[in-house]
Amino acid sequence: MNRVIALIPTEKIDNLLADREFISTELFEYPEQNNLLFRLRIREDFSVGGCDGKKIKAARFFGI
Repeated sequence: MNRVIALIPTEKIDNLLADREFISTELFEYPEQNNLLFRLRIREDFSVGGCDGKKIKAARFFGI
């Protein structure tokens, strides 16, 4: 990411898009620490946690 930011200033970046193969702690931390919006593509059967702590499939969570 640092190499990309060196080439493209953050002011020119609308948001970052990541594919599901690249899920990591750094993926979530870097954009947050640098005020960048990001989108993460996930599979519909990926489990996500709700506010109540219960996990459900992404498709159900997003109403797909």
